[in-house]
Amino acid sequence: MSEEQQNGGFKKPLASEMIRGKGTSYYIDIRLSKNDTPYLSICTSRRRAGQEKPERNCIFIFQDDLQIFFEGINKIAEAAEKVAK
Repeated sequence: MSEEQQNGGFKKPLASEMIRGKGTSYYIDIRLSKNDTPYLSICTSRRRAGQEKPERNCIFIFQDDLQIFFEGINKIAEAAEKVAK
């Protein structure tokens, strides 16, 4: 069995960061698509009362949109810094 098959069909991330918030964990990964182009995967995992499995949500930003996505993140981060002051 290949590593990809063992990992639920996903290749091992090139880079990975986990951030623990209050009640929610955030997973940010850089992965390679089937045609070996990088993409960004942002997932959240949250356990709700009474549920066995955590609720998981993901978004994927592919190479074509990475630059505009990061520009948008930078703009909102600057706005958040101004509000926090």
